[in-house]
Amino acid sequence: MLNNCMERTGIATLKRNKYWILVGIYVAVIYTTLSWMPTLVEWAGWVFRYRYRFSFIVSMSLILILARYVFYLFFEKKVRRLSSWFLIFSVMAAYGYLLNILWIPQERLHLFEYGFLALLVYNALKNDVKGGKIYFYTSILVASFGCVDELIQFFVPTRYYDIKDILVNVSSGVMGTITLYARDRG
Repeated sequence: MLNNCMERTGIATLKRNKYWILVGIYVAVIYTTLSWMPTLVEWAGWVFRYRYRFSFIVSMSLILILARYVFYLFFEKKVRRLSSWFLIFSVMAAYGYLLNILWIPQERLHLFEYGFLALLVYNALKNDVKGGKIYFYTSILVASFGCVDELIQFFVPTRYYDIKDILVNVSSGVMGTITLYARDRG
C-alpha cells in the first residue's frame, strides 16, 4: 500500500530521476570543461611549480580514493569472497598500470571521471535493470559517454581527438563497473 502511495505521489519516480539528473549534470560538467581544461592544467602546473607535481597529486588522489574504496568494501559492505577481492585488486593493478603509462594529467583525471561515472550510471539503472544486464548496460553507456567526449574534442581547437583517450575512458568505465560487480557479489 505504501508503495502504491509513493508511486502515485511520484516519490519513487523522483528518486529514480534523481540519479539520471546526477548523471546528466556530471556529464555536462565533463563536456563543458573540455575547452578550458588545458588552461587549468597549465595553471596548476604553474602553481605547483612543475607539471609533474600536479600529475603526482592527481595520481596520489586517485590512489587515496581507491584505498578508501577498499576500506569501504571491506568494513561497510562486508565483501568477503576471495574472487571478489581478486577482481578488485586486478582493477587496482590496472589503474596502477595506467597511472604509470599516462603522463598527461588530463588523461589521469579521466581514470577517475569515467570510473565514477560508472557508479552514477549504475545507480541510475539499478531500479529498472535487474541481474547481470545492469553491468553490461552500465559499461555501454559509460563507453558511449567517453566516445562522445572524444568526438567533442575533435571540434574544440584547444583539444585533440585520440583513440588512446577513448580506450582510457572506456577502460576506466569498465573497471569501475567491475568493482561494482565485485561489490555486489560480496
